[in-house]
Amino acid sequence: MRKLFLVLAILFLFSCGKQKLPTGPTEYVNLVFPDDKATVVTTQVWLDWSNFPGAVFYEVEVWQADSLVLVHRETGSSWRVDRFLPPGRYRWRVGASTGGDTVSVLSDVWEFELVQYPYEITSCSSVTGIPQKSFISPPYLFLAEGEGGVAIFDISEPISPVAVAEFSTIDRAMSCFADIGTSSLVVADYRGNLLLYDITDIENPVYLYQAFSRQATDVAGGYIRDTLFLFVADRDDGVLCFDLSEPGFLVQRGEVFTLPGYTNGVFLLDTLLFVAENEVGLYILDVSNPGLPRIVSHIDTYNEAEDVAVQDGVAYVADGTGGVGVVDVSDPEHPSFLFRLDTEEGYVREVAVSERYLFSASGSEGVLIFDSTSLVGQVLTPYAYGVSLLGDTLFIADRDWGLVVAVPAD
Repeated sequence: MRKLFLVLAILFLFSCGKQKLPTGPTEYVNLVFPDDKATVVTTQVWLDWSNFPGAVFYEVEVWQADSLVLVHRETGSSWRVDRFLPPGRYRWRVGASTGGDTVSVLSDVWEFELVQYPYEITSCSSVTGIPQKSFISPPYLFLAEGEGGVAIFDISEPISPVAVAEFSTIDRAMSCFADIGTSSLVVADYRGNLLLYDITDIENPVYLYQAFSRQATDVAGGYIRDTLFLFVADRDDGVLCFDLSEPGFLVQRGEVFTLPGYTNGVFLLDTLLFVAENEVGLYILDVSNPGLPRIVSHIDTYNEAEDVAVQDGVAYVADGTGGVGVVDVSDPEHPSFLFRLDTEEGYVREVAVSERYLFSASGSEGVLIFDSTSLVGQVLTPYAYGVSLLGDTLFIADRDWGLVVAVPAD
């Protein structure tokens, strides 16, 4: 009997030894990026985590100090945060739902510090439509916002624009030109033609006149021999010229000047008009006789010329998927292609130039910042259509965030 009891005891002991000790729940969501306690240099944060088996959706929570600032549901394992977060320290975690409308599995809580450099965003002003391009005539900024019409901001304090007016147009506002001296605002309204407004009362623009342009995509203006002339990029037809010699009217000068490509953008410098002509490249026109333009020269930029800006004898061409084409135009009759600034991703729609930097509105890549030859920074926004400058202050026309203002970081 004792031997039988001993055998049973030994069997029981060994069988117990094979059992695992009880543990707490081991399932959780693994966070991936940014690393815990990392410093992230950007203006729009990416958050990444590992897929959890059987997850129906994920719920992301972001805190600043003790305040919950974001809650977002996502079906994938990555989220480009769609709301602007100012610089500072943040905590975040992700929960997973494997069924139902609540999360059942949580991640750890990680921290990151958000730093913006070399430019930092100071404000985002939402608008009704989708911002395309802006035009600055201090102290005001005029924002063409597609089907939303036009928004006008007081930028006396550039880092904090104040909305003073917003109004609808006939079709889609693509670009604006304003002359405060004559209280005139001209809008390239795509199929809505070219529209003239009186902005004597800046808070209540008054519609005055409509001039025909089949597909007005851009407008540039300037004084030639004391008369204000307007040059319009008509996407299908070419370049049209108008003046404001008769108050309240847009007077067409000459006929449409036909060019071989899609006319996307215009830039006026003295009596030279630089025309971004899509896949055909860059045209330079002599408009000293505004109603009778003359082709000075042409150069292929090899991609899709959307816009052009000129400074110190150099033309910077927003070349779509081709980045920024840099062209020597110091001798307008003999332009020469210098080099290309490769944006790698995104679609360059507009460029702006300061004494130190070139800024390219590059769609999903936000605004890229270049020195003479190299990429030195980025203001990442959801989708940048346009960019303009006042001194060192950047004004970004962004699809989702509206009018975004960024200044050099300390």
